[in-house]
Amino acid sequence: MVAWMVAAAAAMPLQRAVERVLVDPALAGASVGVVVGPPDAPVVAIGADRRLVPASVTKLVTAAVVAEALPLDAPLETRVYLRGAVLDGVLTGDVVVVGGGDPSLGVPDPEAPLAQITDAVRAAGVRVVTGGVVADPSRFAGPPWGRGWMWDDLAEPWSPAVSGLPYARGLATGPCPGRSGPGTPVDDPAACFALALHGALVAAGLEVRTPPRVEAGPVPPAAPLVTLQSPPLRELLAVMLQASDNLYAETLWRLADPARPGTAEGARDRVTARFTALGSPDRAPVDGSGLSRYSSLSPQTLVEVAAWIDTQPWGADLVALLPVAGASGTLQGRFVGTAAEGRVQAKTGSMTGVRNLVGWVTTADGARWPFAVCLQGFVAPQAEVIALQDRIVALAASSRRGRVARSVVRDNPPPGG
Repeated sequence: MVAWMVAAAAAMPLQRAVERVLVDPALAGASVGVVVGPPDAPVVAIGADRRLVPASVTKLVTAAVVAEALPLDAPLETRVYLRGAVLDGVLTGDVVVVGGGDPSLGVPDPEAPLAQITDAVRAAGVRVVTGGVVADPSRFAGPPWGRGWMWDDLAEPWSPAVSGLPYARGLATGPCPGRSGPGTPVDDPAACFALALHGALVAAGLEVRTPPRVEAGPVPPAAPLVTLQSPPLRELLAVMLQASDNLYAETLWRLADPARPGTAEGARDRVTARFTALGSPDRAPVDGSGLSRYSSLSPQTLVEVAAWIDTQPWGADLVALLPVAGASGTLQGRFVGTAAEGRVQAKTGSMTGVRNLVGWVTTADGARWPFAVCLQGFVAPQAEVIALQDRIVALAASSRRGRVARSVVRDNPPPGG
């Protein structure tokens, strides 16, 4: 028997190996969808068209449409203006701060942007402000929360209000009260910023005669007094993908349509156009973070998005921002000691009864495949389902030409199976 026939007899198709994992009792009654390989010729396709709640794998879609729309090296800007004339140290008017949707404003140090603005106002010779601090978040339109966000999540740190002028992650800091105590979301991040800046100016010895307020435009015609710049967009996307940060996802999502910046509708239209171009019948997610349970995407569409990312000039840069198995982000503690360690770059997505993983895996023979493993509707402990998900991806990493050695399948049975 020739060598290739011996090897084939000692291996089984990856599809069948994955099917063996999916019969585990932990997934009894659950909805599953697994696609591994090129979307037009997958090596594994199980429930490929089944539409499931994407949870935080939505962030990979968000990252893709943002990277397509905006330069990865560009920062987001928060601009500060003096509205009115300055004479003999008196500003007859207001200090106006126009937000640009920078989710890193005041992170990690909430005092840093306040000090930068205060120094600039003092350097302009201002000692008295007859008006007050005006925060302008109007670049972002619409409600401060995504459609379908659960009401009992809104007091949790992972559900901050979305604003054109985010500040300190939208969480209670200093004089700003949170919805349920320190460290919880504030109702109006722009108002919180105005209050904090007012206090910083007064603490620096300036007289500010009227209370801080939130007010929409118009932007003063003069040049900005000072411009606060975020890190480059690629670094903001890295935070979003590595830490699965919802605030970063929601603010960047609303910048995905340059023609309609600050609107969720613009972002959804861009995703709809992309899905249409890919031939996907799925609807665009209703938010950018995946907090909503109103969204549904199929594993097939998620793999098509991943394959499309690979064709883009910014694709490699974006993939490099994802967590790496056993090494970084939300995958740091996963896949350690398996064939997948260091060979998977992927985005996680989880809610109660939801465990998704979407990204790329490099196989034992060097093939690099997009994949989506979506497991939902289970009642077993999360740890058991994570182990099954990791087992599926590790099998893909162990495979050669779409087949897995029977010894690998036999020596590494799935938990509970």
